[in-house]
Order: sequence, then C-alpha cells, then structure tokens
Amino acid sequence: MTVPVIDQLRELVVQAGGDPQMARELELDRAVALNVLDSIGFTAFIAAIEERFAIRVSDRSSVKLRSLKDFAQYIDAQLGRTAADTAVSLIDQLRELVVQAGGDPQLARDLELDRAVALNALDSIGFTAFIAAIEDRFAIRVSDRSSVKLRSLKDFAQYVDAQLGRTNGSGVPATAGSADVVASGFTVDGERLHYEIEGHGPPLLLLNGIGLDLSAWAPLVQALCGERQLVLLDFRGSGLSGPPPEPCST
Repeated sequence: MTVPVIDQLRELVVQAGGDPQMARELELDRAVALNVLDSIGFTAFIAAIEERFAIRVSDRSSVKLRSLKDFAQYIDAQLGRTAADTAVSLIDQLRELVVQAGGDPQLARDLELDRAVALNALDSIGFTAFIAAIEDRFAIRVSDRSSVKLRSLKDFAQYVDAQLGRTNGSGVPATAGSADVVASGFTVDGERLHYEIEGHGPPLLLLNGIGLDLSAWAPLVQALCGERQLVLLDFRGSGLSGPPPEPCST
C-alpha cells in the first residue's frame, strides 16, 4: 500500500461530496460510508475510483470494501493484475501486427510463441513490414542487428518489453536491474555512440557489436558488476548507437 494511493482516495472522497476536513481526518480502518459519505456519495466514490485508476470495482467487491485501507489494498491488487494482463496482451498485439504486415489471420492466431515469425507467418517483405509496424506501434527502434536475432513472438515480446522499460523516462536499461546505472552517449564524426556505466570497483571496458538492448547481456552484466565498474559501449551500427561508417570508395 502506498501513501499516494491513500492521498488520492481522500481526494476522491471529497470529489464524491465528502467534507474535506472529515476526509483528511478519516482513520484508515474506519468505514468511508456513513463516516464521510452517504449512499449516493459512496456510489460516486466507487465510480471515481474506477475512473482514476482505470479499474473495475465489481458489485460484489464493493459491498466488502469499507475503509480507506480496504480500498488501497484492492486497488494495489487490481493494478498488479492489470500489469499481468498487459504482458499477455503484448503477444496479442504482436499477432495483430503480423496480420497488419500481410500475414494470414489464422496463421497468426495459431503461431506458437517459440516458432519463427518469418517463413511460418510472413515472407521477407512482410517481416520487414512487421518490424516497421512494431516500431510504429510501440514507439521504439529495432536496430538492424537486433532484428536479425529476433525470430519468434516470444523474442519480440521480450525485446519490446525491454525497450519499453528502457524508454520509461529513467534512461536505465531494463536488463540492468540496478539503481547505479548511468546511460549516456557521445558523438564521433557526427554520430552518437551509446554507452552505459554500472557497478563499482576497478573499471572494465566492454565493447560489443550486438547491442546492449538484447536481454542476453543481463546475466553477464550482473555477474561482472559486483566487483567492477563496467563501461559498456555499443559499436556504431549496434544497439542505440548511430549507423556504421560508409564503406571507403577508394
């Protein structure tokens, strides 16, 4: 249970017609109905919770929910369930994008999570369109080198989930699992090179050409960063770094 949730609930009590002073002073285990709200206000309170937290309070549950503490626990549980549902729906969205890219709807529905999307559901042109559709739907970038390694719906779901974690506003890669990660970049010949620093101890430089955005890095990074400070650098053309240099014409 988080304090902000309680604060929001007190705010919604007032929004539903409750006295602000009574809402502020209501103890966590005291019933909201009768102590602050009448039956009409309590109904409005339930509706306000559903709108604020984007959840549904079933009629049977609403009878058992009385105190601010009850509601806070219920909301936490519902939000956790919503997060799990979102993870499942990611696969559904990927199947939808397979169809959008030219795949047969039945093939998309029946495609097993560990079977390759290319050949089993899409030809090479459709697979390219599938990558583009993923970038458009989830507002992420699938690097050329990463796209070669992504084959199944499960691969893509893990990749998208990691990228969404990376772009959640923290600037921290989802695979890092540490609050001590610093992600940044610098420019060479007009192109940005991405790097990340994690851990403490003697520095160790890790140069790579497959992109830090792949989940395969997580076990290695976690094993090494306990005793060292890792400097992880994406080569040009990999991960979040800029494109590779043009080949020499002479």
